[in-house]
Amino acid sequence: MLDDLDNVNMTMTIKDKTVELKYRFDYLRIYEDQYKGQNLTTPDFKTYVQKKTEDLKAYVATLQHTKITVDEANYAYDYTLTGTIDLDNHTITFPETPTFLSRIILGPTSNPLEAMTYNYTVEGKQMTLSVEGKNDKGLKLVMRLRFNYTEENK
Repeated sequence: MLDDLDNVNMTMTIKDKTVELKYRFDYLRIYEDQYKGQNLTTPDFKTYVQKKTEDLKAYVATLQHTKITVDEANYAYDYTLTGTIDLDNHTITFPETPTFLSRIILGPTSNPLEAMTYNYTVEGKQMTLSVEGKNDKGLKLVMRLRFNYTEENK
């Protein structure tokens, strides 16, 4: 199922002290893999996708800072989350934890509504965001996100 994320082009744009995280995700393939992986036969696949899309829209309604626009006709959504960068402390803070769908949370907690501060490093043309924390069982979790620097189109 990891190859279901191959077509995601997550970008992070930094301008002044504002950070914008964006991507578009075509979710039909991941739902197809889930449906097949669970050996489901009922409901039919079309109904399964409709239910998952409704679940996604219900999740979107809970978000206070993240903007998600669901494109039902193309089984996709556009994601935008704006945060801030602190150049002195080498941190980037988002008011909510970045996610894919509602289940893949890009932080050490299970609460996507929780603000998340990542430490960042820059090596060459790559920026790495990292954050550590403990889950509800006390286990240490580490999340790293890497972005390659590209020139802005003018």
